[in-house]
Amino acid sequence: MRMLKQLVFALVVIMSLLSTPTVIAAFDVSWRPQIRLGTRVTDNLRTAINDPEAAWGFDMGGGLQLNLESNQFKSQITPAFNFRRFVIGEGADADEYEVRTSTQWSVVERAVLSLDFDYIRDSTLSTELTDAGRQTAVSNRDTLNVAPSVAVSINERTTLNLGFYYSDVEFEQLPGTPFADYEFKQVNGTLTHQLTEQFSIFANAYVSEFQTPSNGGKSLTYGGMGGASYFWSPTLDFEVGVGYVQSEIDFLGQEVTPGQFQLVIDPDTGQIILLPVVTTVEQSAIESGPIARATIRKIWSPVMHSELSYNRSVSPTVFGAQSSSDDILFSVERELSRRFVALFRGGYNMRSAETENNARQSANLDRNQTLLVAGVRYRFSQDITLAATYRFVYNDISFLDETSYNNSLFFTFTYNGELRSYRGF
Repeated sequence: MRMLKQLVFALVVIMSLLSTPTVIAAFDVSWRPQIRLGTRVTDNLRTAINDPEAAWGFDMGGGLQLNLESNQFKSQITPAFNFRRFVIGEGADADEYEVRTSTQWSVVERAVLSLDFDYIRDSTLSTELTDAGRQTAVSNRDTLNVAPSVAVSINERTTLNLGFYYSDVEFEQLPGTPFADYEFKQVNGTLTHQLTEQFSIFANAYVSEFQTPSNGGKSLTYGGMGGASYFWSPTLDFEVGVGYVQSEIDFLGQEVTPGQFQLVIDPDTGQIILLPVVTTVEQSAIESGPIARATIRKIWSPVMHSELSYNRSVSPTVFGAQSSSDDILFSVERELSRRFVALFRGGYNMRSAETENNARQSANLDRNQTLLVAGVRYRFSQDITLAATYRFVYNDISFLDETSYNNSLFFTFTYNGELRSYRGF
């Protein structure tokens, strides 16, 4: 019910923008149909440490990209769906659908209002690489994202961006799934100044609140970052930023009550044993540390380019707590011919619970992951593409001092129809 009310509110906001007299005076309409068909084969569907499960499944989906545009207004609405079915493998089927919107409105000469609104119903199997954990638990998820913002050009070289981001995530609660519904709110501002044609600097600050009502968790986070971008040449550019973040964290922990014991029956042996009484208490912690990001992009030739990035950040997770992560990613793409493209991506992610005071959250979140991806993409025509991708994932679960791995092969057929327009509506 909570999500439904927020969904109605967001739709009212969007319809209010669309009904503005300035907007409806005259705008162009264009649309593009999309179809995506794919299959995946894996030797460890849930990246389990023990008893890996082989699986073979299919994805069948599509959507429509709808664009509305006038002199002052631009909006893109993208409804999409996907049906996932497994011929081999249990408990991972899903019916996914979404509506994503992005709207920009130039109210005055130097200011642009934006509103991004997304409603997504998907499966956690779609994001298993970024949802840290000991193994991939599969559950349906409803997500509502609302992000209004304004960009103001202070002068020809200086821009101020102010924004608010709200996310509400709810899970289908199934036996054995450790997910926690959560709300995430963030207010942020970024000031960018162009010193020269090649060199610019920026400063960013934000305040966020992360709440998980089911377990009484709450994190209030303050952060900021400063950095610079430099375009060394048309084929090489850099971006670097450093900052600091601090979180005030409230959570429910467990404490042993001194001098109190209880009698329980061991389910394995049937014996009566004496255990101390454990109570749930409210606890708090303050965590702080540096954050950073850096990116190097290089165009080696007209047919080959690469990117190397590093990102250290604090972000919400599906396990009822925020995590601190270091992510290193390298990618390279090369055109072998006019229609044939080869790609490679490698990454290393170190993730842990933001606070180690909560042992349960640390058990779910502490993990190092190595990722290797290699693939090819062949374009039959302007609209039709076929891709084949091999992916290797290796997880080092530090809490258990054990490892797991996953080999997967994907084949994907994509049809992006011709953009069709109707002008002067």
